[in-house]
Amino acid sequence: MSFIIAGIVGLLIAVGLYFGSKSQKKKLGEMAATQTASSAELVELAAAVAKDIGPGSFNQITEVKGTIECADPIVSELSQTACVYYSMSVTREDEETYWEKDANGSRVQRTRRGSESVASNVRKIPFLVRDSAGTIMVDPEGAKIVDEKVFSQFQQGEGRGDGFRFGSYSFNPMSFASLVGGRRTIGYRFEESAVPVGRAVYVLGEAVDSEG
Repeated sequence: MSFIIAGIVGLLIAVGLYFGSKSQKKKLGEMAATQTASSAELVELAAAVAKDIGPGSFNQITEVKGTIECADPIVSELSQTACVYYSMSVTREDEETYWEKDANGSRVQRTRRGSESVASNVRKIPFLVRDSAGTIMVDPEGAKIVDEKVFSQFQQGEGRGDGFRFGSYSFNPMSFASLVGGRRTIGYRFEESAVPVGRAVYVLGEAVDSEG
């Protein structure tokens, strides 16, 4: 029997991110109050419930711990990391000069910096968590995921020729003028975070057998 753990609260790849605020401490409290179950125990519970009141009736908040497995993982665009989730972004950083009056009423020239998102992408797929007793399927849709930074690079200027290329991702900044409304491009920041295959993981969510 297979089923899905949905509505994940968090992945403990970077558990330290949970500390530092009341809301995060509340999550830690929820985690501490939830009993850890093995994949085999959940399968047995689901089978027992199905026998008593019918299949598709099992529903239990639980937590599982194990290692991420995926036969057909996605490959992140920038770092080419085999993973089950990634998010990437490209940010244009710029600056502009402007005039204003100082305390003496004189006009002075100043510079200010800004940024804007010019590209982004997020992908995620269901995956298996393997523990000592077997595997269980996890559906990350709608989950709060704590990922890890796998790529970060800043490129000055507008690039040359075809622009910038990292991994399978290419970006041509020609669609953005180097000087727009007085704003000069400083460069582009490329960043990517992921949940790689093979990582130890903690999942808190709802175990159900409604899809078999």
